[in-house]
Amino acid sequence: MTRGHRWLRQARRLSGLEPAVFYGMGTRFWSLLSGVLVIYLIGRYLSLPAQGYYYTFRSVLALQVFFELGLTTALSAFFSHEFVSLAWEPSGIIGGDARALARCQAIFAQSVRWYGWMALAFLLLVAGFGLWFFSSAQAVTAWRAPWLGAVATTAGFLYFTPFLALIMGSGAVASVYKIWFWGGVIGWSLAWLLLWTGHGLYAVAAPNLGNCAAAGWYLQRYKPALWRFAYRVRAGITHHAESHVAWAQDIWPMQWRLAISWISGY
Repeated sequence: MTRGHRWLRQARRLSGLEPAVFYGMGTRFWSLLSGVLVIYLIGRYLSLPAQGYYYTFRSVLALQVFFELGLTTALSAFFSHEFVSLAWEPSGIIGGDARALARCQAIFAQSVRWYGWMALAFLLLVAGFGLWFFSSAQAVTAWRAPWLGAVATTAGFLYFTPFLALIMGSGAVASVYKIWFWGGVIGWSLAWLLLWTGHGLYAVAAPNLGNCAAAGWYLQRYKPALWRFAYRVRAGITHHAESHVAWAQDIWPMQWRLAISWISGY
């Protein structure tokens, strides 16, 4: 266990908070602290034109909501319903009622496939739109490579979304908050370093790069079976007479309401 992990465990014990609450509050506090420091570093180390690119990059990347459309929350709700009859086994696989397991696996495989296509569409469409949009102005700073990096890391974390939705829906809320916490620590620390060393626009990609690193490490370390779980249905391995999942009935009624809310927020 690293010194950082030991310090966090000791802090959690002293606080008396549940892990989910502790890491949730830690994530919010770290985001607040990081935001204040990033604003200072942007003003200190970025030129005015570069600042314009930085904030516009972030605004355009927020188009992610039109690709996700509230699906994450809908999936978490579906998985939490099925996990009434399921549980994580010590080996890191999911076990329990055969019907619930088959339904969970079927919708998880569909969602991983869907998010994979969404991530690819986001990468191609938003990257292309940004190249066209930012090229319409006279370039006064190098922006193409930072822009493509920011889109790529956003698309990468979009792919991890159904994995986190399943873990969250299973009741392991503390694990997801822990991923977000460490992703924020890695990502924003990298953003500070990039701003300080004169690579400011690359800092836009840093937060999602940190999230991808934290999520990928967690899945490989604690839930490696989820990679197989995501693709076995498509290979025809899992069958159950009552495992049919109708996306229009099981997911869409909740998703479209969330989608309207998310789009309105944008």
